[in-house]
Amino acid sequence: MAYSLLPSVVLMEVAVNGASSIIDTQPNLLKYLQVYLKGGVNPGGYAYKGFFPEMNAQLDGGDWAAVERALSDVLAAVTQLDEAGYRGPYALALAPPLYNGLFRLYPGTDVSQIQHLRHLCTRGIYKAPIEGGVLVDPRVGALVLGQDLRAGYIGQDGVHYQLYLTESIVLRIDEPRAICTISATSSSLRIGATSTPTPS
Repeated sequence: MAYSLLPSVVLMEVAVNGASSIIDTQPNLLKYLQVYLKGGVNPGGYAYKGFFPEMNAQLDGGDWAAVERALSDVLAAVTQLDEAGYRGPYALALAPPLYNGLFRLYPGTDVSQIQHLRHLCTRGIYKAPIEGGVLVDPRVGALVLGQDLRAGYIGQDGVHYQLYLTESIVLRIDEPRAICTISATSSSLRIGATSTPTPS
């Protein structure tokens, strides 16, 4: 599948220009940026399609508090990527509550959800600081060197010399359609959520 860079550049420019002209508090700036990237209506009342919705597949997932829902949503995301010509193998990144919930066992078995999903996501299942989940085909792009290895001198404490090494690597997204975002939630698995015990 050929990918044109132009739509990506135009949509990202809209996001950056829109966010750069705002003078506001950090929470409001984050709201604006989320709208420009994910789509929606910004605090000023203007609607935007958003960078990510335009460039990659999306799946409206369900509540992963139900044990079978995780597999159902990931299978639906795999089907979307498969139909778009991205046949895997796949990697899955999940928000911490969703990832942690995968260690629950299926009722009446000794098989956990994560064991089951590893057969489908053979490139790994990872916990990430994101909302929801992201299923990725490896053809999404490549890791490129942002800044080459750099060494420098910090100082000394009389005996030891303090040096530093830095290097940066960034993911270059060549095929945004090889990404499927999953907007799943897990109401009963959130940190601090309390469950009501059932009477016995």
